[in-house]
Amino acid sequence: MRLALGATARQLVTLVVRQALTPVLVGALLGVGAAFASGRVLDSLLFEIGPADPGSFGAATVLLLGIALLASYVPARRASRADRWRNGVYVGCPSPPAAPRGRTRS
Repeated sequence: MRLALGATARQLVTLVVRQALTPVLVGALLGVGAAFASGRVLDSLLFEIGPADPGSFGAATVLLLGIALLASYVPARRASRADRWRNGVYVGCPSPPAAPRGRTRS
């Protein structure tokens, strides 16, 4: 719909990716904090890793953010390339009348 109202493809992709990544970033920050706090409790179960290993936290966070970015970018990019005329989303362009199905009564 935003494309029909004049948004560019880049604006649409940016909007969708930003809206998708905002809760992911909040969750990542909360998750890193919770992992850091629970790492102290689980210290005895960790093998050859400290409870606050920055490499592990960083790798997991970057991996999850990358997956979220890809999962939001691909559909947004695909939607931005949609043919607006074929899909009939232009405002003011009436869609063609539907053909009657079956018999019609007179």
